[in-house]
Amino acid sequence: MKIKSTLVVVVFSLIFFLLSGCARTHNTVMQENHHNIDEPQKNNILNPKGNFVLYVSNQSFAITPIDIRIRVDDIPVVDESFRVEGQHNWKTFVLKLSPGKHKIDVSSQKGGAALSKNFE
Repeated sequence: MKIKSTLVVVVFSLIFFLLSGCARTHNTVMQENHHNIDEPQKNNILNPKGNFVLYVSNQSFAITPIDIRIRVDDIPVVDESFRVEGQHNWKTFVLKLSPGKHKIDVSSQKGGAALSKNFE
């Protein structure tokens, strides 16, 4: 399925482009909410029985926690802070997307980075 293969590309792009790893160690294990997302819109796209899985992780020892905001088709999906832990942690978000073209926007104020990609 084209959405699944694109998801892998998008997720790895997000991880490596937005959050590059550094060589310092950090042992804190925790993820925390950062901001409130407009719940009615969020609930329309987040669905545990959805067809699109988004994995979000902080891969940078330089900035922990890092703020990560993700919008899919201009709908807020993620607005949280993520700690680096051991770089082997992630949080899963399952979305229900209709077939066709979509857009993902990812940003981090602390990281000073943003990424916008179209996918199908």
